[in-house]
Amino acid sequence: SNAASRNGCDGIRLVIGCAHAGSALAAWHDEFWDGVAEPAPTDTRRFVSQYAASSVHEDLAESFMAWTLNQVNRPSAAVRERFVFFEERPEFVSARDAILTKLGRP
Repeated sequence: SNAASRNGCDGIRLVIGCAHAGSALAAWHDEFWDGVAEPAPTDTRRFVSQYAASSVHEDLAESFMAWTLNQVNRPSAAVRERFVFFEERPEFVSARDAILTKLGRP
């Protein structure tokens, strides 16, 4: 937006700063947080944890760890969409694999 560019942000202005255009955080915002204020209402069908609803970046982090560690039994459609976001991006798959290797998990 124009407001973001006036503030020296080429992407999406978030509470924590700028999610640069083309970044995973900007894509996460566009896919799951467009038009949603931070913090979002806690909704266990939509978020992997109560803390995930606090902000765009915490939602990405909490969702990534839940996906990586397979912490959600029978994920809702909304949570499944978050997991697909990671599955479709090689950088997240590589990070997950590296984490699981370090943890000694298959």
